[in-house]
Amino acid sequence: MTEIDAFLDDLDRLAAASAPDDPQAFYRQLLPAAAAALGAEAAELVPFNRHEVDPSGSRWSEDATAWPLLDPTRLERLRAEGTPRIVADSGGAPLVASPVEGTEGLAGALLFRLGTDAPSAERALSAAGAVAEAAGRFEQRFESARVAASQRRLERVESLLVRLHGCRTWRDAAHEAADGGRGLVGCDRLTVLAQRSGAWRVEAVSGVRSVSRRSDAARRMTRLTELVAKGTKPFRRPARHSDPPDPVLDAAADAYCDAAGVRSLRVVPCPGEDEGAKPHALLLAEWFDGAVAEEADASLAALARHVAVASQRCGAARPGASLLGFRGALLAGVLGAAALAVYAAVTPATLWLHVEGRFEPIDRARVFAPLDAVVAEVFVRQAEVVTEGQPLVRLESTELRLKREEIDEAIAAAEAELAAVETDKLRTSLPGRSDEADDATTLASRSGALRERLEFQRKQLGLVQEQEAKLVVKSPLAGAIVSWRPEDYLAERPVRRGQRLLEVAGDGRWRLELDAPDHRCGPLLRAWADGEARRVEFVVRSSPATTHLGVVESVAETTLPDAEGAPIVRVVALPDDVAAAKPRSGLGVAAKIDCGKYSLAYVWLHEAIDAVRRRWF
Repeated sequence: MTEIDAFLDDLDRLAAASAPDDPQAFYRQLLPAAAAALGAEAAELVPFNRHEVDPSGSRWSEDATAWPLLDPTRLERLRAEGTPRIVADSGGAPLVASPVEGTEGLAGALLFRLGTDAPSAERALSAAGAVAEAAGRFEQRFESARVAASQRRLERVESLLVRLHGCRTWRDAAHEAADGGRGLVGCDRLTVLAQRSGAWRVEAVSGVRSVSRRSDAARRMTRLTELVAKGTKPFRRPARHSDPPDPVLDAAADAYCDAAGVRSLRVVPCPGEDEGAKPHALLLAEWFDGAVAEEADASLAALARHVAVASQRCGAARPGASLLGFRGALLAGVLGAAALAVYAAVTPATLWLHVEGRFEPIDRARVFAPLDAVVAEVFVRQAEVVTEGQPLVRLESTELRLKREEIDEAIAAAEAELAAVETDKLRTSLPGRSDEADDATTLASRSGALRERLEFQRKQLGLVQEQEAKLVVKSPLAGAIVSWRPEDYLAERPVRRGQRLLEVAGDGRWRLELDAPDHRCGPLLRAWADGEARRVEFVVRSSPATTHLGVVESVAETTLPDAEGAPIVRVVALPDDVAAAKPRSGLGVAAKIDCGKYSLAYVWLHEAIDAVRRRWF
């Protein structure tokens, strides 16, 4: 492979790998590489179908060179003929000009001014044609990407217009125009303003649901809007050379830009119903970095026309709303409120008492320490299922062990002494032993005393053994362990007699323990006194999507303090479908209790009514 072939392969890869949306970057790499291959001392791209923002990206030279390389007359002739050729520049130096084919005709021309070490004219012309072909492939990608971008833009415009004109209220239309229009215009923030009762106010800001209209920036925005609304032409900052100066408007714009940190902005009035009429809505587009796209003004103008149509369709407030219209709206509001009050007073509704609570097992037992001891071993874990009589905890008591050893020693000593007395009694009964110091009567008395003492000590041993048997604490019922991590909290822990060790919950039977605030229990207590079963609806906090039903079983007759000291009334309810709720001990629930039928007005306002009664009692 020759050097020129390798160079052309590199150009093909460059044309295929370069970003199609950045032609400047592509030609900044192409021109110096092609100039080096052709032995050119200067190279230039002259575009035919697009405006190059940065000329430095389409020109390259080894030294200071006068631009352009080719005068407009010969350039236009080259464009008309569309074939590569060698011409002379203004200084007489040979110049290779090669057109670049795009998707829709010629995209431009590549110009190379040959140096002294350039190859022959034919080779330079052939190489320039190959370079132009590579540039043409990139131009085709560029045109395709631009068409695709235009298609996506049209789709966004269509989607925005469908949503905008599908809004039923002016507020929704304003928010849709602000949120959707920001991406369409390409600004950092888009604000929709409208005139209500003769005053301008912010209706919607892109990306914001609520607006602080009393902030300093909002007041300066309103002042700028009032000045722009006096005319019908858009306002730009920074201004164009053709825009007439307006010191008052410029000062208001500078004040707002300083307060909001904005470098560029556009204020576009939405056209009125009649030509020349004052606008009743405006669009304010802002850029924080100052970079404004060329199509932003056209996009804002188009969006302003559609916002004007949406505001007229949705009935947005017009400038100079009459006082009669305000009084009519006020009268309609008063009549509507009166009708609502009458409706609420005569319409029955269910009064629900909202409470918090938890699941608790109906059958449960607490296991206590039988005596002072130390936990030696824990046989169960949290949530473990146990049977009745199954060992749960083994305790150790140093005091009980010492007492057992003391009794064992006393029994052993008493048995040894009794054996000695029995031996002496046997000796005295033998012939020739009647002269012993202790006669048979004395030995019999000692033997009886020792037997009574031994019997007492054995009874003590039995009591100690009964206490030792209690050191292995067993489950009083079948169920599950609900205590929190007993293997960690009880291991090697000293406990006192009567101290709670574990809690066992029986399987299958559950209830709801609800804590009703004492100051809100009046309707519940009155309904419970009537003797009717009260409904309960509740949701489990870990799964609030499903509502479960139940019925009140009992209402406590006393008031108790909760964990925070607030007075509550304990209400016990039975769920209809226990399995569906998947209960566990302590599982939190949010419930509401049916307290009977009242007027809709009392249901809405009963807490306020009770508070006033307590305040003025």
